[in-house]
Amino acid sequence: ITSASVTRNITSKNIQDYADSNLLKFTVAWGGYYFITFNANTVGGNTKRWLLEPYKNGEAIGYGYALFTQTNGDGTTYYDVSSSFIDYLTRDAYVEFYITLQDEEGPETEFFFQNISINIYQLEQVGIH
Repeated sequence: ITSASVTRNITSKNIQDYADSNLLKFTVAWGGYYFITFNANTVGGNTKRWLLEPYKNGEAIGYGYALFTQTNGDGTTYYDVSSSFIDYLTRDAYVEFYITLQDEEGPETEFFFQNISINIYQLEQVGIH
């Protein structure tokens, strides 16, 4: 997922944010269980199916994904897409999100995420066990 602009970055002491114009990636400084959420609005997509999928260290996690269909591709209708999951991350592990088109037929179309919000909580730190 490409970040077109970042309005505010909150830097925590154990998660490094690599958000720039080419990458949306987060790396943790120590191991543990993390609760990760992704929320965004989508626009465009021309009535096609899309797959939002989290990756850990460059490989698909296999859960926490969202398969969704855009039902209006004219750029006026917005949809909410979200994903929440818990995963064990080792020190220096990183999490990325990828979006892939599942329908190859039909005309090409532009697809956008807006108002992206990603939260990562280390569960041991906040007292959740």
